[in-house]
Amino acid sequence: MILVFDASIEGFSVGVFHLNSSLIQSVTNSTPYSHTEFLVPTIQGVLSKANAQFQDLTQIVTTKGPGSFTGIRVGLATAAGLRTALNIPVMTVNTLSALAHSAMSHHIVNTSDIHAVLDTKCGEFYHQSFSCKDGKLFVETPPRSLPLKELISVIGSGTVVTDPSSKSMLENIPCVTTLLTLEGVLSASNDTASEDLQPLYVRSANINHPKRDA
Repeated sequence: MILVFDASIEGFSVGVFHLNSSLIQSVTNSTPYSHTEFLVPTIQGVLSKANAQFQDLTQIVTTKGPGSFTGIRVGLATAAGLRTALNIPVMTVNTLSALAHSAMSHHIVNTSDIHAVLDTKCGEFYHQSFSCKDGKLFVETPPRSLPLKELISVIGSGTVVTDPSSKSMLENIPCVTTLLTLEGVLSASNDTASEDLQPLYVRSANINHPKRDA
C-alpha cells in the first residue's frame, strides 16, 4: 500500500493507493495553511477509512516544492518521520511535474510543448517546461521563478497548465486549468522521483510577509 500526499500548495491532499496505483481512499483539505495542524491527523483518518494501519504502508510518495514554504517543510518533515518510524522508502517529486502529470492523467493536454505554471504569491510564477511524446512527459527545463513578462516570452506557443488558484493571475494567457491530483503525484514518481528529502526552493522565503509564503 502506498501513501501519497501533496502539501506544497495552500491546501493539501492525502490518499492511499494499491501497489497497482489504483486509489483506495483520499481526502482533500482546502483550508489555506492548515498543514501543521491537520496533515498528520488527516493521514491517520485516510488510513482508518481504508481499513489500514501505518504498518500496512510499503512506500510514501510526496511533493517537495516549489510551492508554499510552510507546506513543503511540514510535508517533508512528516514524510521523514514516517520513513524513520516505519522503515519504508520515501520518494519525492517536484510540484510542477506533478501538476503536468495531473493534466496528462485527465487527458486534457495532448500537445508536445507543455509549461507547468504556479503563482508564487509574490509577483512571479514558478515555471517548468516539458515535452510530450507518445503519452510520456520529458523534462526540458528545471523549475524556476519568472516575472510575468519573461514567462510570456518563454511560453511562446506552448500549452500552459496551471491550477485554479493561479489562473486569475495569468491575465490573458490561455491556460489549461487542472487540480494537482494525487494520481498526478504518483504518476510523476514513475518518471522523476528522488529519495532526496530536501525541499525544492527556487526563490527565497518572503520574510517580510510570512502569511503569504509561497
